[in-house]
Parts: sequence; C-alpha cells; structure tokens
Amino acid sequence: MARVGAFVEPGMPYAAPRSSEVGAARSRVGAVLLLGLAIRLLLVPLHHPWDLQTFAGVWADLIHGRNPYTRMDELSLLTSSDRGTIFARNYEYFAYPPGILYVDYPLARLYGLAHPDFEPRLTVQNTVPVEPQPLGFMLLLKAPVLASDVGIFLLLLAMAGPAMARRFFLNPYVILVSGAWMFDSLPALTVVAAIWAGRRRRWGWAGALLGAGAVLKFLPAVLLPAFLLVAWRESGGRRAARAVAGFAAVAVPRTLPFLPGVMDVLRFHATRPGGGLTVFQAFRLVPAFRDGLLLEPQAAGSALGALLLAAAMGGAVAWLLVRPMSLERASILMLAAFLLGSKVVNEQYVFLLVPLLLLELSRLSTERRELAYGLAWSLPLGFAAMNVPFLMFLVPLGLHVAPGVFEGVARSPATLVTASPLAEIRMVLLTLVAVAFALTLVLAIRAYCAPERRAATVPVEAP
Repeated sequence: MARVGAFVEPGMPYAAPRSSEVGAARSRVGAVLLLGLAIRLLLVPLHHPWDLQTFAGVWADLIHGRNPYTRMDELSLLTSSDRGTIFARNYEYFAYPPGILYVDYPLARLYGLAHPDFEPRLTVQNTVPVEPQPLGFMLLLKAPVLASDVGIFLLLLAMAGPAMARRFFLNPYVILVSGAWMFDSLPALTVVAAIWAGRRRRWGWAGALLGAGAVLKFLPAVLLPAFLLVAWRESGGRRAARAVAGFAAVAVPRTLPFLPGVMDVLRFHATRPGGGLTVFQAFRLVPAFRDGLLLEPQAAGSALGALLLAAAMGGAVAWLLVRPMSLERASILMLAAFLLGSKVVNEQYVFLLVPLLLLELSRLSTERRELAYGLAWSLPLGFAAMNVPFLMFLVPLGLHVAPGVFEGVARSPATLVTASPLAEIRMVLLTLVAVAFALTLVLAIRAYCAPERRAATVPVEAP
C-alpha cells in the first residue's frame, strides 16, 4: 500500500516522493478534513425532531440517574392504546443497545453540572416536538459522532487511499446522517477498525471491535459470521475462536446490566410493521394498513419478514461456506443480505455499507461497482428527502430563530408533506425508491461478491 504522496505507476520502479509532493498531499487531506468538519458543524443545529427529543430525554435520564429502558417501558404504559398498530403500543424512545449510553454518560454528566435542572418535556407519540433544545446540548451530542467520522476518514486514508477517504468524508448522505441525524458513524468506526485488525490476522482484536459495534447498534452483529468464516479459512479454528471470544468479551458484560431492557427493545423491533427501504414498503400503499387498522396483515408481515430474513442470512452464510472471500467482500455480502431480508430498513441503516463498499472499490473499480455504490447512498438520501421530509430537519433550528412560525409548522406536520407538489404520489414514489434500493442490493452482491471474471489470456507465438 503506497503512502500518501507516493504516486507510483504499476510496473515502474519506485521513486521516493519529493517533499513538495508529500506536503501537497497532506495539504489536500487537511483541506478535506476542514471542509467536511465545517459542513458538519453547520448542521449541528439541525436534527430530526423526534430523535433529538429522544436523546434529550435520555441525557436527562443519565443526569438524574434513571434507566432509559425502564423509562421507555413506563412511557409505553402511559401512551399505549388497544387500537392502532402494534407499533403504537410502544412509546418510541431509547430503542438501541446500551453502548451509546456508555459513550454519552460522561458527556451528559458534564452537561448536567452546568444544567442540573435539564428535563425536556416529551410529546405524545406521532406528534412533532416543539420544545427547543439547547444548542450546547446539541453540540455535545454530536461531538462523538463527528470524532467518529474523522476516525473512519483516517482509517480509510490508511487502508484505501486519499480518494476513497475523501469520497466518504464529503459524501452528502454521510454528512446528513452524521451532521443532522443519528450516531451510526460510531458502530461503523468499530467495524472498519475490526476489518483493519482482521487484515493483520489479529482476530481477537477484530472480534472485540466488532462486539463494540454490536453494543452500539445491533447491525454490526450480522457481520460476525463473515469474520468467523474468514478467520477460520485463513487462520484456522483457534484464530476463529479468538474472534468469537473477543466479540463475547466486549458485548456480553456491557449488555448484561441492561439485559431486560435490551430484550424489550428486540421485541419492539420484531413487532414493528414493515417499511422503509425494503419491499415491505409496498404494504404502506394500503391506507388501512398505513393507518393501523389491519393488525392481522401486520402480524403476518412480521412473520413473513422473519422468514425472509432467515432465508437471506442463511443463503449468505451458505455462500461463504463454499466460496472463499476476503473479509471486506464477506462483510458486504452479510450486510447486503440483512438489508435485503429485513422488514424494516431505515435510511440510516445503510451508513455502514458506504465505507465497506469504498474499501473494496479501492482494490477494484468497475462500472457496475461504481453504479452500485452510487445508488447505495443516493437512494436512501432521496428516500429521506420525501419520507422525513428534509424540511423537518429545520424545525429544531427554526424553534430558536422563529419559534412562532415553526411551532405552527411542527404542530401540523402533515403540512410539510402536503405542501410538496409530490404529495399525491408520495407513497408510490417511496415504494418505487424502496424497490429500487432492494434491486441495488442485488446488484451490489453481484458486483462486489460474485467471483471475478479473469481476462482471457491470448498465447503469443514465439518469434
């Protein structure tokens, strides 16, 4: 792997780069870092209103010594209804593994020293929060995410080169998710670091880093079969056992103290109606299903989703058993299979796929691979533009700048959708984008994971 500034054409003798070339390369890397961070900092006052309210409540829980999982259960009991969707029987609060609590706890306690009475009011389900959140809290909330983005950038710089690192750090979808939405960058950092360790056959560390990602969000756990099988094939059973032991050594002790709450969260996700960037979005075209009046089809959809997910994941594992792959390609296969089989795929779930595809693109770039990569991030971005929609991200800032105007907008969230010229066909467009994304995953599997065709060699006659 060439260092930054060492530009060597294949087949040519190596020549040490001049100091001016190294300095120029470092300047370009620094400029990308500064530009990417500046854009992200500008987006800090923007956020998804409901997710911002959720983490404001979680930080208040951490400041005042409450368990966020227990509070979710209490809120669900207060706001649940026997009518409507199964989703409505749970208050959508802290529905994640406990890892982010370990990350946010010191920051929340620090914030609590200056704001001991921090206690945001929570709105009822299916409404838009209209209480402005302090900008200092929003900046601290995003600090670990921005630092994680920088960490991924530096790892990609070392593992894939400056071009791929730049494509990640300045990617519009990545900037939206990290700068104005969720903390998916943190588990993505642990996964990229786990691949870095796996490349060096340090399987115990690779498993531990993957376990750290699974404690932050459930998604990295689906990559464990890829790490296990690649370690077993490349380094033997003892090294594969080290990967499993490392995973368990990190994930188990950090999950056990919150095990009842984590199990409740898993049940919550299992009973959610299908939708998002998945073919199950087509159910939302039926008004009665969308409005929560058809519980039986929702229950059937959950069962169908479980079967489809099991089939997709089982097929991916079977493929890995018979077809040797690099760790990067195996991880892409497992993640794409999960996203293809899951009944719920939110826009942020795709974040982890971006650095994985870039790692493999740095090794081999083809037209099909570039097409799959471009669609893999642009389709979720377009889906979010219509589904959230984008105007909703302005509400937290608007409540500070023009509270009278934005309170009215927030209290009538339908206006953010009905004001759009695409409102009448919004659900149809969302379904089309979801189906297109499912097809993109199939394309990505074929382009990145299928056996590579070698160019046929033509024998040359001796002179």
